[in-house]
Amino acid sequence: MKKIVNILHGIADSILFFFLCGLVPFILLFYKKRKTYSKEKMAILFLASGKPIKPPSIEDKKYMKEWHEYFQKQFLRPGYQETFVYYAGEFESEVYQLTKNVKGVVQKLLDDQEIFKKTKRVINFLKCYFFVVNLIDNQNITAISAYAPSDQLFLAALLRIFKKIPLIIAVMGNGDLSRSEYPFKFGKMKKFILYVLEKVIAELAFHQADLVMAYNNHCGDFALCNGADAKKIRRTRIYPCVKPINKSHIISQNDLDKFPKTKKTIITWSRFSYEKKLPFALKGAFKALAADQDLGLCIIGYGPMAAEIEILVKDSGVTERIFMPGFIPSHQLMSYIFHSDVALIPLGGFALLEAAMLKKAIVCFDIEWHHELLTDGYSGYFADYPNSDQICAQILEAINDPIEAKKRGERAYKRYKLLFDEEKIYKREQQIMGEFFERM
Repeated sequence: MKKIVNILHGIADSILFFFLCGLVPFILLFYKKRKTYSKEKMAILFLASGKPIKPPSIEDKKYMKEWHEYFQKQFLRPGYQETFVYYAGEFESEVYQLTKNVKGVVQKLLDDQEIFKKTKRVINFLKCYFFVVNLIDNQNITAISAYAPSDQLFLAALLRIFKKIPLIIAVMGNGDLSRSEYPFKFGKMKKFILYVLEKVIAELAFHQADLVMAYNNHCGDFALCNGADAKKIRRTRIYPCVKPINKSHIISQNDLDKFPKTKKTIITWSRFSYEKKLPFALKGAFKALAADQDLGLCIIGYGPMAAEIEILVKDSGVTERIFMPGFIPSHQLMSYIFHSDVALIPLGGFALLEAAMLKKAIVCFDIEWHHELLTDGYSGYFADYPNSDQICAQILEAINDPIEAKKRGERAYKRYKLLFDEEKIYKREQQIMGEFFERM
C-alpha cells in the first residue's frame, strides 16, 4: 500500500512540476514593478548560497575588527554605500546587521521533504524571485551579484533578463573542476543530464553578466570557456582575510587546543566540502604518518563533510597522532599554522595565502590557480591530482629536508607579497567598478 501511495505522489508531483514550470516564464514576464532608482545612495544585492553568515560571538576585539574589515571588503563594492546579502532556505526569516554597511536578509522556504519535492522546488524558486524583486525595488538596489560556482546563478540570470538590473558575477572557483567530486547517488544518465543542465545555467548566467570579476587567471579562463564575454571579464585578486602576523601575538604551542605533541606537524585547514579535495589529500597525509612516527596531523575546519572526514580519520590506522580542533578563529588559526612544519592545501583559496604569509612549506595538488602563486620545486611541493601517494612523497620530502623547505617557504612569501598587496588590489577594484559604472 505504501509503495502505491508513493507512486501516486510521484505522478502527482511530476504533473504539478511540469505545469508550474510551463507557467513560470509567463509569471515572470508579466510581473512588473517600478524601474526607477536613485543614484544618491546606491545599494548592491549579493545572492548568497549556504547557511547565513552571522557576526561571531567572540569577545576578542582584535579578531572582531579583522572580521569586520574582511566582510566589508568582500561584500561592499567601491561606489556602493550599502550591501544586502540574501539567503534562502530552511532558516528562520530575519534581517540583521552583518557589518556597518552590510545587512543579511534571510527568507524562509518550504521544507525539502520527499513528498511533492519537485513541486516545492518550483514554488520555492518563485518565492525567491518575487521576494528579491520586492527587495530590489524597496531598497534602491541598482545591481545584483552572485558567486560562480553557486546555486544562485539561474535566479541571477532571470533577474537580469526580466528585471533589467545589471548583473555582476564574482568567479571564485572552477565549477567544472568542483562538479566531479559531488557524491551523486544516481546513475550515469541522471549525472549526465545534471551536468548538461548546470552547463546551460552557467552559460546563461555568464552570457547575461554585465561584469565578470575573476579572482585569478584560472577563474577568468573558466568564465571565458563558459560563455562570458571576453570584453566584460576583469581579472583581479582576493583580499587576504587576515593581517600579517605579529610574533608577539603568537599563542604558545602548549596553549593550543588539540595541537599534536609530535616532533613534526602537518596542518590542513579549510571548509569541509567536496570541492576542496580533502579526502585525497588526507589519505596521502595518513600514509606519511604511517611512514614517519615523528609526524602528527592537525585538521582544522567544519562543514558538510565533517562526518565523512571523521570516518576517514577513524579508519586511518594513525588516529592517535591526528587532532581535529574544529572551528578556529582566524587570529588563533595563525598560531596553529605558525607552529606547524608543512601546510597541506589540496585546493587553496585563502588558506594558500595564509600559508604563504607565514612562509610555510606548502604541499598542494597541481590544479586550478596554484601555479599563479607557487612554482613546483621552487616555492612549493606539487602532487598530481588526485594522487595520494605523491602527496605522501612530497610531505616526506619537505619534512626530511627542512633547509630546502624553509627556502621554498621564503620564496612563496615573496611572491605572495608581490601579488596580494591590499592597496593595489583595492585600486584595481576601483578601476573595474569605475569602468562598470561608465557602461551602465
